[in-house]
Amino acid sequence: MTTRPAVQANPASLAFTGPAGSSAVQQTISVMGTIPNFIFGAIVASGKSWLSVAPLVANAPAGIQVTADPSGLAPGPYDGTVEILAPYENPPLIQVPVTFTVTQAGAPSVAVKLSLANC
Repeated sequence: MTTRPAVQANPASLAFTGPAGSSAVQQTISVMGTIPNFIFGAIVASGKSWLSVAPLVANAPAGIQVTADPSGLAPGPYDGTVEILAPYENPPLIQVPVTFTVTQAGAPSVAVKLSLANC
């Protein structure tokens, strides 16, 4: 019986925070193994539209860019999962839980500079 090469993902979970309606935020998951150059895939489980990954396929060691987009979300907690698929490695599937806390959008602010030069 042959032992499959080991694979790991770091970090094992991700946590994002961002105000509702703001720009997307990103973090990276590093994928590596006991042998170089194995092919792996990355997907978002459960079709969460606010969560995306790139690239979808890569050769390890490599990083997966995970993006959480609060632009269309109401304030509150959101959960998702990034799945890393390496069918010839051990384990063949790594699930990385993602939490996303969307906060209230900040009130618009206006800066006013008073000048007494013309008084």
